[in-house]
Amino acid sequence: PAAVTTPAPSATTLLCELTREVQATAEHVVPWCLGQMPPMYFQDTSAEAVREHLRAIIAAKASGSSLDITLRSKDGREVTSIRPGNRVGVLAEIVGGLPMEPSLRAAKIHASADGAIVLDTFEFGERVAFNPKDAAQSARVDAALRWAREHGLDWNEAEVRAYAANAPADYIATLTPLRLSKHLSLFQRVSGSDGTEVELEPEAEPTHSRITIAFSNARTRTMLERCGQVLSRGASNIQRAYLDQVADPPHGSVTLLGFVIQTQDGRSVDASGAAWKQVEHDLTRVKWVDSESVELANRHPGMSIDDGELVLGLCTLAHQRLVHRDRLLYSVERIVATAERSMPVVSKVLALFRDRFDPKAPAAPADVDRRIAARRTEIGTKDDPDGTAVILGSLLDAVAAAFRTNYFLPRRFGLAIRLDPSYLRDDRRPELPYGTFFVFGRGFFGFHNRFKEIARGGLRVVQPATP
Repeated sequence: PAAVTTPAPSATTLLCELTREVQATAEHVVPWCLGQMPPMYFQDTSAEAVREHLRAIIAAKASGSSLDITLRSKDGREVTSIRPGNRVGVLAEIVGGLPMEPSLRAAKIHASADGAIVLDTFEFGERVAFNPKDAAQSARVDAALRWAREHGLDWNEAEVRAYAANAPADYIATLTPLRLSKHLSLFQRVSGSDGTEVELEPEAEPTHSRITIAFSNARTRTMLERCGQVLSRGASNIQRAYLDQVADPPHGSVTLLGFVIQTQDGRSVDASGAAWKQVEHDLTRVKWVDSESVELANRHPGMSIDDGELVLGLCTLAHQRLVHRDRLLYSVERIVATAERSMPVVSKVLALFRDRFDPKAPAAPADVDRRIAARRTEIGTKDDPDGTAVILGSLLDAVAAAFRTNYFLPRRFGLAIRLDPSYLRDDRRPELPYGTFFVFGRGFFGFHNRFKEIARGGLRVVQPATP
């Protein structure tokens, strides 16, 4: 018998069915968008961009696809990421997937009120500079100055206009006078430096708080990712976020990051609480901490970023001491892996270091000696074919050999330790310096050895062929 063939549906039938499905989805999504996306999303986003976002969301929902969407402009200079669920850490993950070049010039992050989606828009390349001769742009600055006078603020008009002249046009176009006031103040505090300023303030919505951070001369993409990591460590849900950059001639530029957040239990941030103090400290330091230190701390719940840096610093010191015994057994990668594998012991070594140099209440020398002896007993020396005891012993010896450190300085640019010079002395280095200093930071480490209390010298920089 002849095969039975099913006739193809008519175009009219298919169009009607698809239209009904898309329309039904749109009738649900559009009201949801208007009701759940924050007002600032519609203020920050053009009407055409809103329609583009809606078309993408409607298409995904109508087809039953995952709401994991990336939209790119034709010139590739704008990327929009739409992800389901505003969970802790999602911003850092998204930013981590962005290219390093061209430079990230602006970012706008918005989460829906019900937490269903987070919609992030990133712009790359050069922005159009503010033009004071443009009537519309100049009117924005005039309006801000009027607002300041009406509210009794003592603004310096010349400073405000100079700030606007060094800013992007779209930044000035969307900035409220209140934000301009806050940003200008932070800008002036970091201008001409390599510093960081962090400010926490309440939002109009009582369950939200706003964090504004100013970084002088920092990579925009790197800072957005790192701040996202710090906030995820603090269990903060990011509701909105912004990134902008203002020129700071002749010094460079200032990157401004704003985050509107709430705690995981839906509350505003307690400005007097220990959790915020730690987040504030980490945000202040994160520009100068090696990314490996942040990643190591993230792998160990409860470990601070400062301690992640300290672990890597001590491991680097141990490597310099042990590498000539066996380059493979005591490679820096194996030393770090051993430290991470032995974290119960290493955490006690870190606590000993902190307690010994605590500027408020340093541990007594007798207590330090007792704890060092206890750790040596815990580490042991027998049956050590993989070098674990030698590595852990060298980490402990580094703490015992430390004389001074800048570990507790809140705005330090790296970790520095003055050491007993005998820590590094061996057959290859028989001479004993008067003083040995070790420094460790973002992408570098080094030593300063001097042979008198006052000594002149030079700087030797070794740039590895590989990272």
